[in-house]
Amino acid sequence: MNTVPALYAEGLRYVGAQDWCVDFSQVSNFDSSSVSLVLAWMRAAQHKNTQLTVSGLPANLRSLASLYGVEEFLPT
Repeated sequence: MNTVPALYAEGLRYVGAQDWCVDFSQVSNFDSSSVSLVLAWMRAAQHKNTQLTVSGLPANLRSLASLYGVEEFLPT
């Protein structure tokens, strides 16, 4: 299991190089830190003028984002 700081750093390798998509279809364990991770990657991509999209985002993760009032900010 990777930690959020490690995954964030891994994702930053792709920011700025090109538009990119993160596939969540194989993610089985997540919590509110997962929502924060996606939003942080999204902010980093916007800062570098690149596009971040996500695929396979579990409904439960979207529900968490909705609960925190940030679902509208999640990339699709």
